[in-house]
Amino acid sequence: MCESVDLIPVMESEPLVPEIPEPETLEEKFVEMVEILSDVLTETVAAIITRVIGPCPLGMMPGNTWKIGPDGKLSRPMCRPGATALSALFQMSKGDAMNRSIACDCMYAGRKVTFTVREPEGELMETPG
Repeated sequence: MCESVDLIPVMESEPLVPEIPEPETLEEKFVEMVEILSDVLTETVAAIITRVIGPCPLGMMPGNTWKIGPDGKLSRPMCRPGATALSALFQMSKGDAMNRSIACDCMYAGRKVTFTVREPEGELMETPG
């Protein structure tokens, strides 16, 4: 499970009339953010975005990295869909998620962010996002 921290507004693009291509409008939605993954790890790992399909509403891109401590604490907040996907990966792999990948179930249709678990490399660079 995950523990929620905050809500961040993001904008989704949708056409005014689906049948007729028109300039896009923006609809505000809120993305729940998470700081801790609970009861999933025994060692420190890195979660790296390795693939993005459709633009991530939070601007996440391949290479963005989180350090996840053995207590589940994230080096910076992550969206609830990403945290839920990683928690499921850790639970399914029974602690051996190294070099495995999982895509989040984004609340925005047609968008997926794939995370890969790897060994942490020294001090991880805190990538913006």
